[in-house]
Formats: sequence, structure tokens, C-alpha cells
Amino acid sequence: MAVPEADRFDFAALPTAPAAVARELAGSPLFLRLDQAAKDSYSAMIAKWLLMQVRSIPIGMRIDQILFRDEPTLRDQLVAGLVSQNQENYAAYSRSLGHVTLPDRCYGPMAAYALFSDRLIGRAQFGIPFEASGLSEIGRELLRDFDSIDSGAAHDRRLVDTWAERMMIRDLYEWIPYRK
Repeated sequence: MAVPEADRFDFAALPTAPAAVARELAGSPLFLRLDQAAKDSYSAMIAKWLLMQVRSIPIGMRIDQILFRDEPTLRDQLVAGLVSQNQENYAAYSRSLGHVTLPDRCYGPMAAYALFSDRLIGRAQFGIPFEASGLSEIGRELLRDFDSIDSGAAHDRRLVDTWAERMMIRDLYEWIPYRK
């Protein structure tokens, strides 16, 4: 069922997002060594990454869940996609985004996706690295939020906002009424 036009919104980064991220990164030794132009560029990149995580991962999980449940002929492809995405997520986490330290809550969507993937396919494999690194709790919190919010498309904004609040990045974006 389509979301009524009046309830459609675009997700947009606020112009202040990079500066907010820069304040968060200010104590990182590597960040301190950068010149101002590099700090600005890096902060903008991290802001974009955080917003992509909070917007895309929970909604993608909804889609994965529906496909797994309703399209058994696509399960092998879906599992292959889960494997690939989890490998990319762990690689990004293990590289620590250029060795600049981010708060653990910023990696929550990756941990939630790993735990979700394990639950979806009935195996414990993707969550192991996040468990070992101490990030599974934020992942479990986000997964509980995911489970507690109605899965209909009309609730996508609430899901994204709930994750963003838990990650403490709700001040980085806004919802703009959709216009054709």
C-alpha cells in the first residue's frame, strides 16, 4: 500500500551537520592533525555516512524481512546480499573510518544489521565481530526499536527518527514534505 502523498517526505541533511560531526571528532588525535580544509571535508563525509546508515539500514532491513518471508525463491540471493553487506559493514568498522575514533553508537546500525541478519537466516555468524568488540548492545537496542515499530511504510520516519535519537544524531537532518 502506497503512503498517501501528504505523508511523503524527503530526508535531507542539515547544513549544520558537518560542524556537529566536527565537534564530535574534535578529540580524536588524527582529526587534530588535519588542516581546516581536511577537517571540513572529513566531517562532511562522516556526516553523510552517518545519515546514510540511519536512513538506509533500518528501511533496508524491513525490505529484507519482507523478501525473506514472502519470496522464498529469492532467499539464496538475499542471503548472498546479507553476506556481502555484512562483510562491507565489518570492513568499514574494522578500518575505523580512517583511524578517527567515533563513538560506539555511530556503529550501531552495522551491529543491528549483523544481529538482524543472524536472526533472519537462523545462524550466529555476522554478529560475532560486533559482540567481540563490545558493540552488540547498541545493535540490540536498535533491533528492539526496529521490532517495536510498525513495519508499514507510513512508520518509516518514526523508525529512522528513533534510531537517530538513540545514535544521538537526530540534529543532523530534517524531513521535508515531498513535492513532485
